[in-house]
Amino acid sequence: MERIFASEDDGEFEREPDRGSDEGEVRSEDDGTVRGFRHRDGSGDDGDIWESDDEEDLEDGGRDGPVRKGGSKRTAPPRMIMTLLVVGIMITATLGFILLIRSGRDDGNVGDPFDSIGSDEVSSLSGQLMLSEMMPAEEWFEIYVKSWAAGPIENLGFSTFDEEIVPLPSITGADGFDHIIVHTGKGVDDTDLSDGKASVYLDMSGDVLGDEGDELALFDGSERIIDFVGWGDGNGDTPRDGWSGTNYLPAPRDGDSLSLQGDDEDADSFWTEGPPSPLGNSIFTVDLSPEDDWTAYIQNGRTEAIPVILNTSEMRYININVSTGVPPGHPVNKTKLDEVAEYLNYTYNLLKKMGFGSALASGTDSNGKPFIKISVTRNGTYSGTCSSSGEISVDIGSNKVASKQTVEHEMTHNFQFSARSDGSTHINPWSSNFIDEGTAEFIGRYSAMLNYNKTWKEVEDELQSAGSLNIYDYFHRAWYDIFTDWPGAYKNGTYVHSGNYYAGSFLFMKFLMDKFGISVISKIYNATVNKPGTSHDVVGIDAVEKATGTKFEDLLSEFNLYRLENRFPQYRNNPKFKNTTMDSEHDFNGTGSISDNERVEQYGSRINRYNLHGSSALITFVPDSNRSRWQLTVIRIGSDGKRTYEKITIEKGDDGLIYIPEGYEQVIIIKTRLNGSLKFFEGFNITIKQAPVITPMGPVNNDHIMWDPPLFINWTLLENTINASVRVQISNSSTFIDPWIDEILWDPDPEWSFPFRPANGTHWWRLRWEKDDKAGPWVGPWNFTYWNGMPPPDIMWDPAPVRFVNESGDWGIILPDTTVMIREYDIPSGVEVEEGHPEFRLSGKDIPSVLFNWTFGVPFPVGEHMEPGYDTFEWRVHYTPFDDWPWFSDDILWDPAPPRIEVIPPIPDRRQREDTTIQIGSNDTFHVDSFFDIYYDLDLPDTPKMKYESGPRFNRSEGEMIIYDLDLNFSELPEVNVTFEIVLRDVHGRSSNTLLLDFEIDRSAPSFEIGTDPIREPAVFNRSFEVTVLSRDSDTVNVRASIIDGIYFEIMFEIPMSPPIPWEEPSVWKGSVDVVWWDLFDGPWIVRVDVEDDLGNSRHGELPVVIDRTPPTISMLEPAGEIVVPVGSDLPVRVDVTEDQSVLRTMSDVRVILRCMDNLTEALNVRMEWISTSIYEVTITIPDWADPSAAWRLEVLAEDRGGNRGSAFVFVDLT
Repeated sequence: MERIFASEDDGEFEREPDRGSDEGEVRSEDDGTVRGFRHRDGSGDDGDIWESDDEEDLEDGGRDGPVRKGGSKRTAPPRMIMTLLVVGIMITATLGFILLIRSGRDDGNVGDPFDSIGSDEVSSLSGQLMLSEMMPAEEWFEIYVKSWAAGPIENLGFSTFDEEIVPLPSITGADGFDHIIVHTGKGVDDTDLSDGKASVYLDMSGDVLGDEGDELALFDGSERIIDFVGWGDGNGDTPRDGWSGTNYLPAPRDGDSLSLQGDDEDADSFWTEGPPSPLGNSIFTVDLSPEDDWTAYIQNGRTEAIPVILNTSEMRYININVSTGVPPGHPVNKTKLDEVAEYLNYTYNLLKKMGFGSALASGTDSNGKPFIKISVTRNGTYSGTCSSSGEISVDIGSNKVASKQTVEHEMTHNFQFSARSDGSTHINPWSSNFIDEGTAEFIGRYSAMLNYNKTWKEVEDELQSAGSLNIYDYFHRAWYDIFTDWPGAYKNGTYVHSGNYYAGSFLFMKFLMDKFGISVISKIYNATVNKPGTSHDVVGIDAVEKATGTKFEDLLSEFNLYRLENRFPQYRNNPKFKNTTMDSEHDFNGTGSISDNERVEQYGSRINRYNLHGSSALITFVPDSNRSRWQLTVIRIGSDGKRTYEKITIEKGDDGLIYIPEGYEQVIIIKTRLNGSLKFFEGFNITIKQAPVITPMGPVNNDHIMWDPPLFINWTLLENTINASVRVQISNSSTFIDPWIDEILWDPDPEWSFPFRPANGTHWWRLRWEKDDKAGPWVGPWNFTYWNGMPPPDIMWDPAPVRFVNESGDWGIILPDTTVMIREYDIPSGVEVEEGHPEFRLSGKDIPSVLFNWTFGVPFPVGEHMEPGYDTFEWRVHYTPFDDWPWFSDDILWDPAPPRIEVIPPIPDRRQREDTTIQIGSNDTFHVDSFFDIYYDLDLPDTPKMKYESGPRFNRSEGEMIIYDLDLNFSELPEVNVTFEIVLRDVHGRSSNTLLLDFEIDRSAPSFEIGTDPIREPAVFNRSFEVTVLSRDSDTVNVRASIIDGIYFEIMFEIPMSPPIPWEEPSVWKGSVDVVWWDLFDGPWIVRVDVEDDLGNSRHGELPVVIDRTPPTISMLEPAGEIVVPVGSDLPVRVDVTEDQSVLRTMSDVRVILRCMDNLTEALNVRMEWISTSIYEVTITIPDWADPSAAWRLEVLAEDRGGNRGSAFVFVDLT
């Protein structure tokens, strides 16, 4: 059929030919007769027309409807039923026709035939189709297709209740997430929704949608209502679908549209005014900063997925839960948009504060104001994108921390895409995306931590619980090249390792922050210079080195240790944090070999652990090619858990050799491939095997060579798989300070002869294997005595010196009562000598030697002649006339006194709660096996002194002191005073002084009480109050408090004066809560208090308080208005305080006052009684002395527990 509307300009009717319509014309004649049109739809006679000469008929019949505000008057063909009644009136003999026309409902719009069109029954299509946006000034509105099963969308119509229901054409291709825009004007229809968009043009003339106000409804084919919206002052029609005229939307300003945010909830829907988005999701605008003109355009919902585009510098993603991109989603409710706005605002200002420069605008509005566009859905994948055009897309979920992290991750990318004045950006090439993603992941967490007052651990716990990207579930292996091969995060167009790449990049940035401080994040951002087409880019690894001033390979080595050993202070002792996974682990018992062939990407690492259990080992590292440089980090772990570290850099073409001496429990090798090769993978072989075994054979230890044969050094060398050489040293001192033979045998021969005959006397020899800069331990020293002549003298020590042996030598310890004796010499037959005697000599490097002539068989008191500085004792037998008798010697140490022990600073505090290690020093100048006797005594009744089983361990020698470590395991002892008694006994049985160490073990947190000043029960306040914390524990050192209800305020305490007797008088901390200055809103709040003592024992407490700044509202029930009362009579007074007092009595006092208004004096002041719910009443008696000629007022005053006061009054005339 045709749609025909009246034109206001000339009164002529215009016809819009409809598809397949054959209805006739309607004309306006010059004589003023207005002709209407009736549908040929079976509801009336075909082609009948009506006419009227009376202009009032137009109003009474309601054919044209009222004139619209802001629009023109228009005529639409009424859908009416015409019944022709023939009445014979014989009085006038005239036949007349009276046409009865259906009129609209009478809702204050009498005579409007269109106000009642359509049904109030809700259509089954409600919720699938909804009015989502309208721009009256541009004459269009939009329908959002949230879901659609199959088939075309047909038989829809709309009305503004100023015309019949206007039909809409059939729309095909709908499947949900679709937009249909309806223009009332002219244009070309596109009714195919397969691309998610359809456009309808109705060719209606005039102003259909009122600019200043109107109603709009969408109907199905049965005229049941699908959706309704009203705006401005309306147009005089009856609201539908639960709406009322009071909740109409404000009319949009010039250039803006009205947009639905979230689901359609009838009159409770969220609508906003903002930039129009025809055929797109609604836009919600927010200001980003009060300091500049930047805004955010939040596009609510997404009709199609944002695909993952590989190997591009035009897009950055966070996408670990889906493989096809950021998913589509329906619009979210405005409360979620407000949260997103909060995220954007906080991060925008945080990044500016941190020194991140300017953001990248997605565009500018009509006023030239820059904006950032972000589309938001809520499917719970916590994924997002940011493009080089500055546009952001995110999918958030129910977890606020994960949602905030997702939004702020992409906001960081927006800043990275921004360009400097020279055209360079802060974004890195795709291969070096670790900076961009690591920074974005860092900022997302850092911002959430600051904004929500959470720790790093608490933020990570939230991310894991939400199923978002987190470090607990990702990046447990070090082989990924997250630094130069970010495309490795993808495979076949989908993310397969992306979680590991994101988590690894975040941890690297987190490591840099821990090492260099928070400013390093913005330094890297500002150091990054990416300008395609130039050769001066500073990106990726180069930007890190420029910002930190440190070689990247050194940072990488330390980062690997951070990850392997969890050196992150914020995640330490966190059971969820997983250290780097070992690529292989082997048990090696010191024999045989174990080999692994592995390969790794550039800047990736492989980690091996070998359990040695004290055996020595050789580890060889052989790359498959000479294309790359390598870095080996060696971690040696002793039986006491202590670790030593060694870093080895292997240049191209070189191999690596690592020697592990005996005594280590484990060794961990981190093999990191450095730069140098463009090959994706490089391989290597790592083998652990037995070290060369060298065994001295002869001369045997303590051998005496008393003739002049050829002299040989013999040994065996086994397991020499590395072709090591052997070094031989011979010296006349066990210290080998100045060996007289020091030779390397490159082709080791197991039998080596002396190059010349040695001098008479005692000689020491030792061996070791060597390869390049690696060497095995010295084997030896062994000694032999050579005397080319008479045999050596036989000496007897009393007592025999205890030997002190280390790598520097072999000494005998001399005590004050040590003696030595030489028996009578047996002269060989045939040797003619005169009477002989033994000779002794004491010498040292820095003091003159002393010679003693002695007698055979008489003990020589060597201990009595010792002095500091003597380190060599020599003896020989002298017979004249032979003068050149050989001296025999021994290296000695002087030990004149028993040991003395002391505690090495820092001296531990007396109060302790956790295990600790102290150091005890002994003044012995050399280390021998000593024995500690340690006992501890608990301050408990009937508890004997007990032996302490954990003994000291040798740590080091320092000057004249030997330092021992002693573990004090306070965690295994009860919370009492304990005294440790420590005595050292040396190898000679001498005892040291006794050390007494007193400690107080305290693992109990301080007790405290929380209160308020003034004291309120319940604690309800309307103005500032003080929080008081009382503690009688004298060791309380720190009190922190805050008041929270979604918003956090820290309470600052005054530090109290120490009471004179702490256990009798408590310490009191006081802090103010400024209700007005902080603008605390009404409702329940929690005061959280944490108290800590000097040992870190802490206790948490909470005090609920209620902020109530709202005065009571009083309704006078009796008397309800001005009243006349005789003096001396009773007057019932009854009020409603509007707050139910049944559960909680919030009113502290409700009183009635009879006041004389002439002098403002009170004649009565009576407390009212609570009756039920919110009702109070009392009966007062008007005093006989009250002057009826004066003006009187009956006042009711109510004060609640917060101190707020409300009042109501009525005037009283006394008679």
